[in-house]
Amino acid sequence: MLLEGCAANHCSAVGRAGIYRVSPGKEAVLSLPQSGINYLARDKKRNLYYAAAVGKKYGKKRNGAIYVIKYAANSSMEVVQSVEIPLRVPAHIALSPDRKFLYTANYSRGDVCEFALDELGFIAGKPRIAVHSGKSVLRRQRSPHPHYCGFDPQGSQLYVCDLGTDEIWIYDYLPGQGIKLPFREKLSLPPGSGPRHMVFDPSGKVFYCANELNSSVSSFVKRNGAWQLAATCPALKEGFADKIKNYPGAIKLSCDGKFLLVSNRGHDSIALFAADGKGALKLLDTVASGGSYPSDIWISDNDRQVAAANLKGSSVSWFKLDKVNQRLVPLPEKHCITQPRALID
Repeated sequence: MLLEGCAANHCSAVGRAGIYRVSPGKEAVLSLPQSGINYLARDKKRNLYYAAAVGKKYGKKRNGAIYVIKYAANSSMEVVQSVEIPLRVPAHIALSPDRKFLYTANYSRGDVCEFALDELGFIAGKPRIAVHSGKSVLRRQRSPHPHYCGFDPQGSQLYVCDLGTDEIWIYDYLPGQGIKLPFREKLSLPPGSGPRHMVFDPSGKVFYCANELNSSVSSFVKRNGAWQLAATCPALKEGFADKIKNYPGAIKLSCDGKFLLVSNRGHDSIALFAADGKGALKLLDTVASGGSYPSDIWISDNDRQVAAANLKGSSVSWFKLDKVNQRLVPLPEKHCITQPRALID
């Protein structure tokens, strides 16, 4: 059960923007009115959330922002620090394993920011910036567009999905010092893939990537100490690829590593894959997401419950993961929240 889940959403004509607590069978509760949030990261030990957000607009340009949010025992939230990121709007945010640094993937600017954190978890000083370069074959790929940043299970490397260059950039992480520049290596995907988000197998020897621009999912396997592209599979069943413009978004893995879920924005479904932990993928089914344009997915710690945030459908839908029959079963519960973007414990 999602006991303390947060759904972040943008302003619109109906509803209030902010962070909501949602769980099956209960009404959604607005914990923090705050507009412009794109994604969230949590520091459970400090009872803090970090929000990647859209900041103030200056003329035709817009700054990004990071909000440091205190989470209280009564489930209330308060913004305790707000830091602008000039000329950068972060699409994703990640906390380092030692909780010393915060990272943002800046889609529009084509770089990654590293923010040092003090002992209380507050941002201290200006960011260090890792600049990406390159391009690929499609119109949206004329320049770099980092869309995701996150750490491997060992916490030794930061991985960045760059939709613009069709590459996954890997940075070594030095505890207490931050990422080592320049990058360690880049992993290439087929031209026009547009890697958006990724998730690791618990072993750390396999990871999966949702490719936004060619509606596919790829797996990488580490063999003899080197990453190799193992498989690339369509995110839709045969016959749909040429009929529907579909843009995979979120990608999540069950705790046992046997089932992979991908949100299909356009087809408005959740794709359920079987994963063997060795890089092989098999599309089992696509199930209606319960709304329009599912932007994020959440899976409970026991793998039993799944939630989908339908951005354009303004709803959070619930499902049951039936491992025995290899099915994703829609549940009657639904929360009506304006333009939900991210789901997190």
